[in-house]
Amino acid sequence: MSVKTIARNLERIRGERRMSVEQLAKAVGVTRPTMYKYLRGEQPIDSAKLEKLCEALGVSVRQILSEEVEMFTFLFRADNPKENFTQELRHTLLERLDEYWSVVEALGENRVVMVPPSYRLEGELDHVMKAQIRDVADRVRSALGVEGYVGHLIFQMLEDWHIHVLAWPLGSGFDALSAYTERRGAFIIVNDDRDIPEERKIFSVAHELGHLLFHRDQYRENGGAYAKSRGNRDEMVASQFASHFLIPRSRLTECEMVLARSRNKLRDILQLKREFGVSAQALILALKDVGILTGREYGYLKREIEQRYGIREPNPMPYVEKNGRAKMMLRRLHGEEGVSTSKAAAVLGIPYDEANRLLAGWEREDSAGDF
Repeated sequence: MSVKTIARNLERIRGERRMSVEQLAKAVGVTRPTMYKYLRGEQPIDSAKLEKLCEALGVSVRQILSEEVEMFTFLFRADNPKENFTQELRHTLLERLDEYWSVVEALGENRVVMVPPSYRLEGELDHVMKAQIRDVADRVRSALGVEGYVGHLIFQMLEDWHIHVLAWPLGSGFDALSAYTERRGAFIIVNDDRDIPEERKIFSVAHELGHLLFHRDQYRENGGAYAKSRGNRDEMVASQFASHFLIPRSRLTECEMVLARSRNKLRDILQLKREFGVSAQALILALKDVGILTGREYGYLKREIEQRYGIREPNPMPYVEKNGRAKMMLRRLHGEEGVSTSKAAAVLGIPYDEANRLLAGWEREDSAGDF
């Protein structure tokens, strides 16, 4: 790899991050003159310093070494975007995405078969725009061949639609993010922390799908991270889409029949929400939206859920297995040329010991197949 290529990439990314030479030198632990030599391509960089440079800039080693300039751009949900989307987290995500993409390329699966359609909405989020969002949600459901509930099937459905869906435990701070590039296609990464209810993960994936459909132009800023709080219009549009996609209003007539003869609305709603695969709060908001619940009933049920369960999800779904496509590709690659423990751990977001057990199991299967 050319020292000049590395230097060119470092200088470009440093400029995008608006880091001074002095700041970068301090983060890496070298003098300012040495950093200038790195940036001018006058001095080779050892692997330890290269890793520190990547951490400081929030990029992967692969991006520093690449002749290509395309980088992932993220849209994501977070309570405090500037605080929660740290350089360290960005670096971790890019490293994992690059490991995943190396598997995709090794198997020759890197051709972008299709990308989700893109829609543009103008104006305020009024009843007209909400009707447009509902129409798009219905179109997407139709394109995916969905007639009934989506729920936990969303992960497989979107993978079948050629969207890369990856689930990794990422701690607290945000629920999901999405990425898009012309060359690699669309990605959704969901925080698979076990403390996060599965209903919330499902909604987060649908929400990020909304960003991919309605806010495609915001992924184009090379290497940047679009990160706004949940209250802005774009977030509300994505949430409106997720609600209509997961809770098609045409299916709420069944809920209306159940609730009309219900003696305990909360109990029945907690049962109904399992069928939709959404949170109780998301379902009662949709029921209010179509007039099945009055404002007073909605307010009462919302308070009851909050007082009884706090931040916990009532009647929660069991854990949903994810990363089906990633695991299938790793299995194929392992059979063809072998996969390292570190690669399996990075691609699946699992601990090393779990990755070791997984690979050992595949090796036993391969050995048994030889007889």
